[in-house]
Amino acid sequence: MMIASELLGHVSCTSGRLAVVDVGVLARLRSDQLGDFSVQIDGVPTSGRYELRGRRVGEGKWAACWREVWLHIDATAPALDSVPVGTVRVPYARLMLVHPTPLAS
Repeated sequence: MMIASELLGHVSCTSGRLAVVDVGVLARLRSDQLGDFSVQIDGVPTSGRYELRGRRVGEGKWAACWREVWLHIDATAPALDSVPVGTVRVPYARLMLVHPTPLAS
């Protein structure tokens, strides 16, 4: 059974770069450890407001948890390609998309 996706919010990216990170780990990490707990995305279009969507597990103990989340760049066009950029560990389950430069300082 395919679980429908849900709109989680919207993202703008004026720099063309995003980091996906579990905000719960930020206080416990040194900046040189961030790469182990985040995924860096370059080449994000800089004009627009994009949908952040997710799909829940949908069954069993983890039914309400997110199976996957993604940034939908053009919600009006059919998907031509899907590019996995990595896996993010989420020990605190508080996923955030942010500009990566402030995180590294």
